Amino acid sequence: MPSLAFAAPEDALSPAVRQFYVAAVEAEASGDSATAEGGYRAVLRADDAFVPARLGLARTLVDAQRPEDALTVLGGAPFDADAVQARGRLLLALERWEGAYAAFLRLGRLSPESEGAYLLQAEALSHTDPSEAHERAEAWLGHPNSRLDAHAARVLVAVADALRAEDAESEEPASDRARLLLESVEEKAGSLDGHELLVDRLERYRVEERAQLLARGGSEALAADVRGQLDRARLAFAAGRVEEAHRALAPLVRAHPRSAELLATWADVQREQGQLDEAERALRVAAALEPLEAAHPHALGLLLLDGYGGKHAADAEVELARAARLRPGSAQIWVALADARWAAGRLDEAAAAYERARSLGQGDWSLRAEQRSAARPDRALAAEAPALEARESGLPLGYWVARVYAADGDIERALAELEALEGPAGPEIDELAGSLALTAGDLDRAELLYERALLSRPDEPRLLAALGDVLASQGRDAQATALLERAAKLPGGAAARLPLARRAFEGWKLWDAEAHLDLFFAGETGGPAYSEALVLRERVGDRQRLVWTSGVVGAGLLLLLPLVAVASRRRGQSVEQLIEASPGSFAELAPVLSALRHEVLKHNTSLLEPVADALERGDDELVAWANERLFGERGVVARFFEQCERLRAVGRRHGEALNLSHVDPLFGPALVEVHRLGGLRKDLERMRPGAAAALREIAQVLNRDTYAGLGRLLALGQRVAIHDGLVASAWDDVQAEPARRDAPPVPLVLDIDTGLFVRGDHTDLHDVLVNLFRNALQAGATRLAVSTEVQEDWVTGLESIVIRVADDAEGRVTTEQIRGRFIERGLGLVVDLVHRFGGSVSVADHPGYAKAIAVRLPRAEDIGETA
Repeated sequence: MPSLAFAAPEDALSPAVRQFYVAAVEAEASGDSATAEGGYRAVLRADDAFVPARLGLARTLVDAQRPEDALTVLGGAPFDADAVQARGRLLLALERWEGAYAAFLRLGRLSPESEGAYLLQAEALSHTDPSEAHERAEAWLGHPNSRLDAHAARVLVAVADALRAEDAESEEPASDRARLLLESVEEKAGSLDGHELLVDRLERYRVEERAQLLARGGSEALAADVRGQLDRARLAFAAGRVEEAHRALAPLVRAHPRSAELLATWADVQREQGQLDEAERALRVAAALEPLEAAHPHALGLLLLDGYGGKHAADAEVELARAARLRPGSAQIWVALADARWAAGRLDEAAAAYERARSLGQGDWSLRAEQRSAARPDRALAAEAPALEARESGLPLGYWVARVYAADGDIERALAELEALEGPAGPEIDELAGSLALTAGDLDRAELLYERALLSRPDEPRLLAALGDVLASQGRDAQATALLERAAKLPGGAAARLPLARRAFEGWKLWDAEAHLDLFFAGETGGPAYSEALVLRERVGDRQRLVWTSGVVGAGLLLLLPLVAVASRRRGQSVEQLIEASPGSFAELAPVLSALRHEVLKHNTSLLEPVADALERGDDELVAWANERLFGERGVVARFFEQCERLRAVGRRHGEALNLSHVDPLFGPALVEVHRLGGLRKDLERMRPGAAAALREIAQVLNRDTYAGLGRLLALGQRVAIHDGLVASAWDDVQAEPARRDAPPVPLVLDIDTGLFVRGDHTDLHDVLVNLFRNALQAGATRLAVSTEVQEDWVTGLESIVIRVADDAEGRVTTEQIRGRFIERGLGLVVDLVHRFGGSVSVADHPGYAKAIAVRLPRAEDIGETA
C-alpha cells in the first residue's frame, strides 16, 4: 500500500491531545497497530478536523488489512486536499480506477494551482480511458511546475503503454501517440538521465514502429527480364532521352507497383519532366516499401526543398530528419537537413546540423547554402501515397524488431529477439539468424542455420551465396565455389558473381574475373557491394594491362603493344577539356567533383600522416580504425573509384570519353596514388612500419595537389565573365520573342567594366538578364541601361559585383516584394537563380531612371581563362 504520511503542525493540538497523537505516532512506528489506532481515534474525537491523525489512522487500518475502513476514515475529510489525495492513492492501490479518478478530480478542484492532480488523474485513467489519460498527461507536461521524477516516469510509461494497446486494437492505421508522448517528455526534460524505464520504453517504441513499417513494406524483387528493361530505361535517362525512359518505365511501374527501385527511378524521370507531384508520390511509396532505406526520404526531402523552388522547407525537413535517423553517419544528409532548416528560418538548428556534418569528417562548413526567402506561401501537399496493404508474411513482430536492431548494428539484441520467438523458426528467421551469427563470428551456427533455411528454399541464390561465404570463411574453398557458381546461375543470382570474381582475381584468372564482373554489373545497379565491385574492376584492369605489357600474351604482341598502349593512353579527354568542350556538363560534374574534394579527400586523406605516425609507434587501435575508414565498404579507396566512374558516365552522356588515367593531368597522378594506397591494406592490417613512408608520400599528392586541383576545376566551372557580349546576347533573345515582333525599338545603354568575373553559371546569368529585360519591357519601359560596379565589404574584405538593370517604367517594385515573391514569375526566377550562388537581388535608385534592379554576386578571381 502507498505511504499516506503527512507532517502535522506543532501548534494544532492542545497539550493533552498532543500527548495522545505523539503516543499514536510512536506506537505506529513500533508496529503496535492496536495502540496506534486507539490513539489516533482519541485525537479525532477531540478534534475531528485534525487531518494528520486521520491520515495516521488510515495508515494503521491499511497495515491491519482493513482498507475499506481506511477509505471510510479518509472520506470523512472531503475538503482537505491531503486526505482526498490519500484516498485516491488508496483506491489506485485497490485497482478501483473510477473511484480513484473521481478523488483526483476533486483534488484538482481543491488545489487548482497544483500540477500533481493532472498526473494522478492520468494514472487512474490509463486503466480505463487511455485517450483521456493522454490529455491529462499532456496537461501535466504543459504545467510550468511539472518535474520529471521516478513516479512521473512510471505514470507516463503506463499512459504510453495504454495508448499503444488501444491503438493496436483499433481498426485505424497504427498511431505513434505513445512515442510522441514520451518524446515530448524528453524534450521538456532536456534528457532522460536517471529514468531508465522511460529511456528503454521510448527506444522500444521507436524500434517497434520501424519494425511495423518494415513488416508492412516489402519491396518487390524484380525478375531478370524486368531488371533488364529497367536498366535500359536508366541508360536512356542517363543519356538524356527522357521521353524514351518514360515510355519504358510506365508499363513497368503499372505492372510492379511494389518495387521501390522502379519507383525511385520513375521519380527521377517524373521530376525531369516537371511532374513534381507524381515524383513526390512515387518517392513516398518507395519510402513505405523500404522504411529502413535512407535514400528515399533523402531524395524526397531534396525534391521538396529544391523542386518547388525552396518553398516547402518544413515538409522537406521532416523527410530529411527521417533520413538522418536512418543514416546518422552521412554528412550529405545532414547538410541537406541543415539546408532545409536554414530555408525554414530555423537558423540555430541549421547551424547545429551543419556542425554535425562537419564533425563527421565528410563535409565542410563551406557547403552551407545561403538563407532562402523566409516568406513562403503555403501549399496543399501532394496526394499522400496510397496506403500499402499489409503483407501476409506470417512473420512475428519480433522478427521485424530483430531486423531493425540488425540494421542499427546491435547484433546482440537482434539475436536475443530471435531467440525469444516461440514456435517453428521458418526460413526467413533462420536466414536472418544465420547472417547475425556470421557477423558475430559464430561460423558453425551460421552454417547450421543457412542449411536449415535451404531445406525449405533450395534454389534461393541469396541463401546459397551466404552459405558459400560461411564455407569460404572456414577454408572449404571448393565447396564454397560450387555453391556460389550454383547461386550465380539462378535467376536473381548476379550478386554471387562478385565473390566469384574476387576468387578469380586472387588466383590471377583475370579474364574469368572480368567475365564475372560483367555479369554482376548486368544484373546489379546498386547495393552495398556495388562500390566494392567498381574497385575490383579497376584492379582487374590494372593486372590485365600488366599481363599484356609483360609479355604473357606472346612475344609477337610485344612489338605492337607499346604502340597500342600509347594510342590508347592518348585517346579521350580530361575533365577540364570536357568542361571547355561541353559547358553544360558542369552542372553534372560539379556535385561529383565536390564530393571527391569534400567527402572523399578532406578529413579522410588528412589522416594518412597520423596513421603513418601510429604505424611507427605501434598504435594498433588507431591503425585499425583508419583501416576501416580507408578500405571499408564506403572507405576512401572505394568512394574515389566510384566517383571517378560517375565522372566517366557524365562524359559518356555528353558524347565524350574521359581518360582519367592517362590524359587528365589531375586525375592521372591521383589514381596512381589511390591504387598505391589500396595496395597498402595488408601492410596496415599487419602493422608494418615500413608502409609509413608511402602513406606520407600519398598524403602529399592527395591532400595538396589533388585537393587544390579539384578546387580549381570547381572554380573554373563556376566563373562567368561579365562583358558586353553576354548582355547583348540576352537582349537579342528578348527582342526576338514573338511578343516584341511589332513593338517599337527600345534603346539599351551599356556601362560595363571589363575583366569582371562572378561566381555563377553562364546559362543561369543569361536567364537572369533575360527575365530582368522582359519584366522591364512588360512594365512599359521605353529606356533601359545596364551597368556594373565592384563593391567591397569593409568588414570581410570580400568583393561583390553589382549588375544594375535600370528602366523608366512607372510600376513600383520594392526589395520586400522581391524577397517575398509577391511579384511576377520572372523576378521570382531571378531571385532563385541568384541565391544559388550566394547572391542577392534588391531595388535601387539609378540617376535618370525610375529604378534599377540590382543583382549582387560574389566576385570570382580572374585565373587567366576566358568564360
